[in-house]
Amino acid sequence: SVADASDTLTLASGAGTVIATGNVDFNGCTLADNGNTITFSGTGDETLVPPSSASTITELIINKNSGTFAVHTNALNTAKLTLTKAGGMTFNTGVTVSGTADSSLSDSAGAGAITFNGKVDAAGAVVFATTGTLTLGNDGTADVCTFTNGVSHTAGVTSLACALVTTNSAVTFGSTSYGVTVAKDTSISTGSGTISFAGAVTGSGYALTLVSDATSSPAVLFGS
Repeated sequence: SVADASDTLTLASGAGTVIATGNVDFNGCTLADNGNTITFSGTGDETLVPPSSASTITELIINKNSGTFAVHTNALNTAKLTLTKAGGMTFNTGVTVSGTADSSLSDSAGAGAITFNGKVDAAGAVVFATTGTLTLGNDGTADVCTFTNGVSHTAGVTSLACALVTTNSAVTFGSTSYGVTVAKDTSISTGSGTISFAGAVTGSGYALTLVSDATSSPAVLFGS
């Protein structure tokens, strides 16, 4: 554990990047990172327990040549979340990416699976480039995944178990090579944005509810 309950952990201004090569536990403290970036780059499996307060991390980068990364216990709040590479990334708590004009959740073409086992609230358009499986939610429509300016994942399989919402922005999943699995009851609502599934959609026994008011035709597209 980095700090005891009620402590404030302050990172020096101008340090630039704080490198983590092991597990980090901020539970019980308030984090003041002063604009520093926190990067996980160890070779083994690493975990992060975010601050239990509403502290917002300026930027969290996952850039691992080997090993997995996971978030546990407390919700993650960050202005930027940059997913570069790892053997797999699992977010077991809610994830909020917002707070600045350039807030973003980005993924730059790694091969590991990316799993969100809770709610997601991300500002900006999000393009998942991983060739691994992208999982959004694990509790059906109780897990609300909000991608304000849209979301896409076409380089790998996508597994859905959430209520996915955009603000008049498109949702695009799958390709001729990669399909979409409906793992639990799922809904997608895009306002005036379109919904596209380029590959096969599977998930016996679960409901998939799609709501789009797009004026383009078709508003919902199955197949390339």
